[in-house]
Amino acid sequence: MVDTIIDLKKDHYVSFNHSHKAFMQGKFSEMPKILEEQLQAHTSALLDNPMVQAMMAQQQQEAAKTKIEVKKGDASEIAGYKYESHKVLANGKPAGEKWVSKQLANDISKEFDFDRFRKTLNAMDLAINSMIPQTPQEKAEQDISNLGFVVYSAEVAFMGIGPLEVTEKLVSVSKDKIDASVFSAPQGYNELPLAEFIQLGDEEDEEDWEDGDNEGDWEDDSWEEE
Repeated sequence: MVDTIIDLKKDHYVSFNHSHKAFMQGKFSEMPKILEEQLQAHTSALLDNPMVQAMMAQQQQEAAKTKIEVKKGDASEIAGYKYESHKVLANGKPAGEKWVSKQLANDISKEFDFDRFRKTLNAMDLAINSMIPQTPQEKAEQDISNLGFVVYSAEVAFMGIGPLEVTEKLVSVSKDKIDASVFSAPQGYNELPLAEFIQLGDEEDEEDWEDGDNEGDWEDDSWEEE
């Protein structure tokens, strides 16, 4: 589990990996550039692989054939805030859904520079897309997110197959004052460079995959050729 604290006024962020009792920190405004550099260092060799290039070319061809539509849905309230729903269709089939609240975004903007925060996140997405092109669906979903604060998000299940699954949903909003201790670094945590910190997450993902594979969770007889 990773928690991140961002101080926009001081242009500072700190992220904690609680499993490894480690943290990294730096300037929030520099995150897009640092992310792009790290991606280039980790993926440049991989992207030179002919098999990977062929796979990406095929994915881009399929994305180009996919007609993406965004349909505005119902407007209602969640946790006391008004929102508008937006459904994403790929070739006429449900591919995602987001509810966004302009009202909540406006309330958040009274506390800190929400537009600046969002622009930096978008710049981080652009850094990722400098190596892996953004699909039309990803662009559509980003445009929806920029309309307000996302209070509900759903996407198609495993590998784009199956019904929509909820990935994010607002439960409650509190205007109570937050205790200062929440923003303090835990005792006994070691600071790591960004590359090493990210590697901790990669190792955890690999362990989760291996554990699942050993338990047979990834096996599916329906995939076997007849």
